[in-house]
Amino acid sequence: MSDSSDGLSQRLREQIAALHEPEAGERPALGWDAQRRVVQQLVAEANRLERRRRQRLWLGSGAGALLLAAAVLFAYLRAPEPAPGAQLTAAKTVQSDCRLPIVTSVELSAQSFALGALGELVSQPGTQLSVESSSPCELALRLSSGTLAGDLHSLRPARLLIRTDHGEVIVTGTRFSVHSDAELEVLLETGVVDVQLQGAGKLRLQPRTRLHKGQRAALSNDDARRLDGLLKPAPPAPPPVVEAAPAAPAPQVKPLFESSTAALTAAEAAWRAQRWTSAREAYRFASQAKDSNAEIALLRWARFELDQTATATALRLVAEHKRRFARGVLGADARFIEVQAHKALGHGARAEQAARALIERYPDTPQAAAARKLIEVE
Repeated sequence: MSDSSDGLSQRLREQIAALHEPEAGERPALGWDAQRRVVQQLVAEANRLERRRRQRLWLGSGAGALLLAAAVLFAYLRAPEPAPGAQLTAAKTVQSDCRLPIVTSVELSAQSFALGALGELVSQPGTQLSVESSSPCELALRLSSGTLAGDLHSLRPARLLIRTDHGEVIVTGTRFSVHSDAELEVLLETGVVDVQLQGAGKLRLQPRTRLHKGQRAALSNDDARRLDGLLKPAPPAPPPVVEAAPAAPAPQVKPLFESSTAALTAAEAAWRAQRWTSAREAYRFASQAKDSNAEIALLRWARFELDQTATATALRLVAEHKRRFARGVLGADARFIEVQAHKALGHGARAEQAARALIERYPDTPQAAAARKLIEVE
């Protein structure tokens, strides 16, 4: 090995240079095993220099300083940190996927409030509700007493936390209600929620489930009707009657839409744009018309609710169709929506019964053929 003026070989100098961190985007010059071998050579070279130059304070020389710097650099490189900004980038990606609006205590003072396009929460009169934290990925509410209900679409990757004195209800998108006083009661119509009870493990509630006093049971028809009532805010109390001088005739209120056709067109556009509340308002307007659009709008509304997993609402609209349009031209469509709704709720017997009624009354329709395939009716 030939020595330079400071005692280091040219090959060893090149290996020392390779220990330095690579520039951004470049591959490391040496792997970890190779780096260890270079440092071992540095130690051996240092011992050789010590023996040959005992009279010199070689650690103060250029070679000693270079060896020391290389050793320190190797110790640093042994446990590399994650790439700068990697964790921050991942956090920003998750944050960008969350769509919860920021909720304040002022907004909770209203009986109902919307979470943007994700759905709506409704509290009952006298409910004590407050915001513990609010971010695009998590809304944490404290339900001290009373009842909170919601008709929410998929919140993932965000979630709603409802904290009570009895435990925590974790919602990611469903139709539900939570009541807290002396006991905790959860009604779940669609979707899945997790309940973490105080002093107990986590429970996962499946659709059509009622949780009361820590016991799970099937959601009854009365429970489903009660939940529907919770999600419809009570009208505000009328103002007190004050006698006054006759007022001028009130101006006529302009209807939301010029015609049922315009309302039906607006409902379809709102559905495509994922503006759920606007779609429901337009379908409701068109279905109350006195023309042929009413039957179409009512069934399109039922199809919309089925698509939004509001299955009980879809069944209610089908029942309304049977009452209002017993001789309508879209009877087969209504019956098929009924079959699909019962199938989605896991009501196998009811789905088969509705399918047989459809096939018997409309045997040669595409809906009858689809019903046969759906429930495998022979």
